[in-house]
Amino acid sequence: MPRLALAAALLTVLAAGPAPPEGSEARIEAGKLVILHPWSRATAAAGASAVGYLSISNTGTAPEHLLGADCAIAGMTMLHATTRDGAVARMRAVESLPVPPGGTLTLAPGGNHLMLMDTKEALAPGSHFACTLRFATQGPVAVEFAVQPAGAAAKAPM
Repeated sequence: MPRLALAAALLTVLAAGPAPPEGSEARIEAGKLVILHPWSRATAAAGASAVGYLSISNTGTAPEHLLGADCAIAGMTMLHATTRDGAVARMRAVESLPVPPGGTLTLAPGGNHLMLMDTKEALAPGSHFACTLRFATQGPVAVEFAVQPAGAAAKAPM
């Protein structure tokens, strides 16, 4: 990778926001995609909503799009985009989120995320659950989310 592209990729990752909590260090490589740190927060009971976070880097030269996810633990899984209007944050379901060539899509607290509706069981800290991410070009990619305590927040970058 040329030095300029490498520097741009590093800046994209550093600007993407805080690192995920400990215990969510997974790395999945699928074609030109690198999926890092899938994690979620614990829930109190079955039927609750949960949220999925991760980063997806596109090492290729063509754009990719995350189309959604299928998580057996949830009755429905949606992609949510978060926009800000001053101090007000709004989230809405979207059909896809772009993963630019040489760039990173970050799903993180306070930003874009996977919304898992009507969970079939409580998510306990230390547990894991499987999902399949769906991409426009790459197709399905299996990932495992690490469940963090309910109050887990992302750590500051190292």
